[in-house]
Amino acid sequence: MTRKEIEKVYRVENDTIRDPGQFETAHVSTPHFFEVVLNGEGEGTSDPDLDLVEVTDADRAEFGLALEDKFAIVRHDYQGFVDVQFLEVRPG
Repeated sequence: MTRKEIEKVYRVENDTIRDPGQFETAHVSTPHFFEVVLNGEGEGTSDPDLDLVEVTDADRAEFGLALEDKFAIVRHDYQGFVDVQFLEVRPG
């Protein structure tokens, strides 16, 4: 999903989804990265509730992510909530 598509579906303030539901209080990019996981493009981890998705230059441009954000950790819990945290890799 693009940011524009996400903003058509969800109310977004300061890069945070404000609508109640699955993505409540999550970063605006969360539906995009969750869609990537659902399409089988993420990497599974030893924790069945976590998936790892590589952040691309296109993702950084679309969602204003930092250059250091290399991976999105997509967490989905037993209640159906989804959240994303970014794993930063810094040179040196």
